[in-house]
Amino acid sequence: MTKMKRQSKRARIKKKSTPARTYDLNVSLPETYSMSSSKGFETIPKTKRALLERLRHLGYDTIAFSHTVYGQLRPDKDVATLAISLPISTNGWSNVLRRVNVVVEDLADVGLYTGANKESQTIKTTNTESTGSATRSSTNLLLNGYDIVALSPRNEATFSAACASAHDVDIIMLDYNASRGRLPYRLRPSDIRAATNLGISFELCYGSAIADPAKRKFFVQAAGEFISASATVRPKPTLILSSGNRTTPNGVDIGTLALRSAADLTNVMKCVLGFDDRTSHDAMRRSAAIAAENRRKRSSKKCIGLPQVTLSKVCKTSIEDNREEENYQIDGFISLG
Repeated sequence: MTKMKRQSKRARIKKKSTPARTYDLNVSLPETYSMSSSKGFETIPKTKRALLERLRHLGYDTIAFSHTVYGQLRPDKDVATLAISLPISTNGWSNVLRRVNVVVEDLADVGLYTGANKESQTIKTTNTESTGSATRSSTNLLLNGYDIVALSPRNEATFSAACASAHDVDIIMLDYNASRGRLPYRLRPSDIRAATNLGISFELCYGSAIADPAKRKFFVQAAGEFISASATVRPKPTLILSSGNRTTPNGVDIGTLALRSAADLTNVMKCVLGFDDRTSHDAMRRSAAIAAENRRKRSSKKCIGLPQVTLSKVCKTSIEDNREEENYQIDGFISLG
C-alpha cells in the first residue's frame, strides 16, 4: 500500500512539472516588402525562416505571423498578404498561426468587427443597409482566413467601443507607439471589465522597447496603467505579452535581435513592470493559449470559407524558395536593461 502511494505521488509530481507551452502571438511580417516587387517577395521567406529558427531556439511552441491593416480589410490587398503569411514551411513547428492587426480610428471601422450582421441590428436607410451588409460580409469573409484578429484603437471612442462590442475580435492591443509613446486613450476599469466579459484579451508588445530605447519608459508606463485599471476588475482580465513591432526610429526591422525567451520575459514582467507572479507566468503561456483558442471557438458557428487566392508567378516562386534548406546565423541579443 505504501509503495502504491509513493508511485502515485511521483506521478502527480511528474505531471505538475510538465512545462507549459509557450506562445508568441504577434510576430510581425517584414514591413519592407512591396506587393508589386519581386525582390520583396523573395526576401519574405528568408526573414520568416530566420524568425522561425530563432523562436524555436528560444523555446516557443506556437507563434502567429501578423500584418497590419487600417480600418477595413480589403480583398484586393489583404488576401495577397494573407497568402504570404501562410505557414508553407514550418520546419518542424507544431503550430504556426495567421493574425491580422486592425488599426481603428473611427467608430464605423469598429462596427465592422462587432458581429453586427444579425437580424436584430438593422440600418434604417435601404441603400445604406445594403452597402453596410455587403461591407460586413466582405470583412467576415476575410476574417475567417485568420486564426487571430486583433484591434489597435487610436482614441477614447474606438477603445471604449471595441471593449464593449467587438465580438469578432480576440485581442485588443495596448499600443504605446500610437501617440508619441503613450497610450492614445485612458484605461478605465469599466472598459476592461466589458472586454473581459466578451472574452477579449489585452496585449502588450515588447519589441518596440528593445528596438528603440526611448520607448522603454512608455512600455513600463503602459503596463503600470493596465495594472492600476484592472486591479478591481473581476473576473481577472487576460493579458498576453508578444514581440510585435521590431522597427527602430529609422524604420529598420532588427528582426531576430528583438526576440526574447519566455523565461526572460517572465522576469521582466515581475521585476520591471510590476506584475504578480501568476500574470507574469501566464502571459506567454496560459493567457496566450486562451487568446489563441478564441477564434476556434467562434468559428464553430456557421463559417464562410476563405476566398480562393490566385497567386502570381512571383509569389509562387517565392513560396517554392521557402522550401529550400538554408542555414542562418543567429545574431546576438540586445539587452532590454
